[in-house]
Amino acid sequence: MMDKGYVWIVTNGIADLMSLMGESTVEAMQGVLGVQTYFSRSKELAYLQYRWGKRSGGEELNHFGCWAYDAATALAMSVEKISDVNMSFNKTKKTMSRDDNETDLDDLATSLSGPKLLEALSTVSFKGVSGRFQLKQGKLEATTFEIINIEESGERTVGFWKSDGGLVKRLNASQSSSGLRPIIWPGDTIVVPKGWDHPISPKKLRIAVPKKDGFNQFVKVTKDANTNVLATSGFCIDVFNTVINDMPYHVPFDYVPFETPDGKSDGNYDEMVHKVFLREYDGAVGDITILANRSAYVDFALPYSESGIVFVVPVKDEREKGEWVFLKPLTKELWLLTAFSFVYIGMMVWVFEYHADEDFKTHKMSDKISNVFYFSFSTLFFAHRKPSESFFTRALVVVWCFVLLILTQSYTATLTSMLTVQELRPTVRHMDDLKKSGVNVGYQSGSFTFERLKLMGYEESRLKAYDSPQEMRELFLNKSSDGGIDAAFDEVPYVKLFMAKYCSEYSIIEPAFKADGFGFAFPLGSPLVPDISRRILNITEGETMKLMENKWFYGERHCLDSTTTDTPIQLDHHSFRALFMMVFVVSVILLLLMWGSKRYKERRVEEIELVAQDEVNEEGNVVDGDEADDNDHHVVDVDTALLRRKKLTSTSIPTRRATPLLRLKSA
Repeated sequence: MMDKGYVWIVTNGIADLMSLMGESTVEAMQGVLGVQTYFSRSKELAYLQYRWGKRSGGEELNHFGCWAYDAATALAMSVEKISDVNMSFNKTKKTMSRDDNETDLDDLATSLSGPKLLEALSTVSFKGVSGRFQLKQGKLEATTFEIINIEESGERTVGFWKSDGGLVKRLNASQSSSGLRPIIWPGDTIVVPKGWDHPISPKKLRIAVPKKDGFNQFVKVTKDANTNVLATSGFCIDVFNTVINDMPYHVPFDYVPFETPDGKSDGNYDEMVHKVFLREYDGAVGDITILANRSAYVDFALPYSESGIVFVVPVKDEREKGEWVFLKPLTKELWLLTAFSFVYIGMMVWVFEYHADEDFKTHKMSDKISNVFYFSFSTLFFAHRKPSESFFTRALVVVWCFVLLILTQSYTATLTSMLTVQELRPTVRHMDDLKKSGVNVGYQSGSFTFERLKLMGYEESRLKAYDSPQEMRELFLNKSSDGGIDAAFDEVPYVKLFMAKYCSEYSIIEPAFKADGFGFAFPLGSPLVPDISRRILNITEGETMKLMENKWFYGERHCLDSTTTDTPIQLDHHSFRALFMMVFVVSVILLLLMWGSKRYKERRVEEIELVAQDEVNEEGNVVDGDEADDNDHHVVDVDTALLRRKKLTSTSIPTRRATPLLRLKSA
């Protein structure tokens, strides 16, 4: 146990006696790390060692001798402190029976000054040969320890431990020199050992790895043709190596390929797991999926990969084509709503113009309809040239043009996307379509997906095996009619690897089936499983797992997600509901304002006519005799009333209101 891989650390109880051990004992302890009490060099200590060596014939004074010297000094100082106390002894003779065994200790007396002496000793403090002597709770407290490393030449100081500074290389060290000097461990190595070996067996573990012809990014096993040396690589191998290196103890193991003597695979993954159960192997590492039936025979560590099983199908270009493609950007409901809005705007323009333009009333009905609706539809292209007579028409058209601007721009963008952007749609929309169509479905050789497909109701004659992404691609190119496949059923990690190369040609259809991902298998009850599971959590939660994924699956980051939806992109009426509602509200408000303005003007005209009629009647009360002679005078008065009426009214008052006054003038 003094070989490479072991660690020995001794406490100060043994390290302080190192000087008393023989040379052969020290040689056998090479690589041992120890902690001993540190005594600072002083003149008093050097003088005591000189005196001790002279009297003992050259024997070295150890730490216990220094402590004994300081303890005797402290006792003498305590006695001096209580010199004025009664130092007498009290001796009591017990009555002894014949059966009692009397000893010399029974003749010892009890000091009456004992409590005082103990109190004085607990307060003594001085600098002795072993450092500061001071008792704390009846014990001598050490403030500094020396970290030693046993080598061929003896002890070597590698650092110190201070109660106020922790581990340091030197006593006067700053924080920058914290830590220890290099340590020589058992086996004459500077590599820090794990501390203890694998707790099950001192032999190396035999870890089985599958022999695969494809998907070598996960596991790849090769042998050198000349030296017959086994070489393993892949994502799963890197994960296992990282986990083992992070274990708190040393786990020696060797990879053993799961193959026949002629170099071929020795069976599927279920058979490899079963041999772990039979303890022909101490474990299995690779792209082994954790399944319920497998967990009955072995213990799995926590999964370290993505989980799930999905279907992969080819995609086809569904760029919109045909003579009616221009209708596709908008849904049927939005087309109908837009058409209704044009008719509604035309009707509102008719109402506004009818009450504002006298020439509009004189047109034929057919001309009125054509002019109004031509004006309404011309706003779609912003080509309305004829100015409107009504303020309300102009206000409504401004709001309507804003709505049309947004609608036409959205329509143009969507139509452009349909005509130019390549839209990839899966050839199969749902999983049930595969069963109904009777097409061939692919699966990976040796995988449990074969049994899963049969349980789902797929005929065995329709299932085609592949070993690599390239073979999977070739089967897709041949189609079912030529012995190929129209879909593949596989686990997410393999599918992602396949999609990294062919993401523009294939798609994943939902739903995904549950699976627990890849895991390492060990015999039932193996104590390695909990520790390995904890280490897997450490690397999956950090950056280590991402680095390994980028190393083996770098192409995934450059491939867009090709999972598509079944619904084509179209603009519906819900997206423009607020705009059309705004047009309706504004038109209603303008209509109410128009009717209110019209009623106000009519009341003003009626008031003016009444005032003018009263003035005419007052002028008509002239003497009858003078009426004939002053006919011209009456005409002038009527004209004056007419001028006053025009001054009070606006030019927009209809001329038909002046008809009664003109009749008076002609009379």
